[in-house]
Amino acid sequence: MEAETNVIWALDDFTASNGATLIVPGSHRWAAGRRPQPQELVPAVMPAGSALVYSGRLWHAAGRNSAETTRRALICEHVLPWLRPADNHILATGVDVLRSLAPGLRRLAGVAPATDYLGFVAGQDPEQWLRQIASG
Repeated sequence: MEAETNVIWALDDFTASNGATLIVPGSHRWAAGRRPQPQELVPAVMPAGSALVYSGRLWHAAGRNSAETTRRALICEHVLPWLRPADNHILATGVDVLRSLAPGLRRLAGVAPATDYLGFVAGQDPEQWLRQIASG
């Protein structure tokens, strides 16, 4: 079972020159600790409307955009509930913005315990933590 599966939907064409996502095919099967060599990185070239679905274990990186065009995409990380996404949305979003979100959106950003034992902030349920710092 995969712990994380990612999807990138290309809203614009992904080209080598506009920084298409770089992947290392087969790297999800590598032994722990192996790192890719620069020549192993392959741009995931695809037309707008395409989707790239890949294991979270696959080496991937953002490509360098050297073109005059944009490269927009929607990225969704599907992660087992007992894991947190690679990005810390709570810290990246900021407390004031988190407080302004509806509870359902806060949960999507990770402001919710994953289990009875995971997902706490300062030892508390993230919603309680937000209320505490709002009043403190």
